[in-house]
Amino acid sequence: MNTSRRSFLSVLAAAVAAPAIVRAESLMKLAPAPRLWADGIHCDADALSYWLSRPGFHLIGGMYLLSKPVQLRGAQDVVLRDAQLLPGPELREFLVLSGQARNVTLSGITFGARKPAKPIGPTAKLSFAI
Repeated sequence: MNTSRRSFLSVLAAAVAAPAIVRAESLMKLAPAPRLWADGIHCDADALSYWLSRPGFHLIGGMYLLSKPVQLRGAQDVVLRDAQLLPGPELREFLVLSGQARNVTLSGITFGARKPAKPIGPTAKLSFAI
């Protein structure tokens, strides 16, 4: 095959100018979402902070062990219902609302019980609108 200098240079220029095909993971490392255990054994504070700060997220049921407060930064239209929040040692705050949190609804939440609690009368509903 006989190649001229002109065709060689044009092929070389095309190869240099062509975009590289790369995987997205090599360009930007994406952190996986924290796992939400809801078993009362593993700490769920970081996962609850992550998921309940997503707009429109609804979480129903579960037993969540907290070693630190759940931070609800900018939570909008979020619902946490019929769940048990279990405090770790020396935990003084369960939930911290901050940063333009709006329409956060907590309903049927049990604090500190390690076994399912039977509600006494109608379920209390606590709703924050900031």
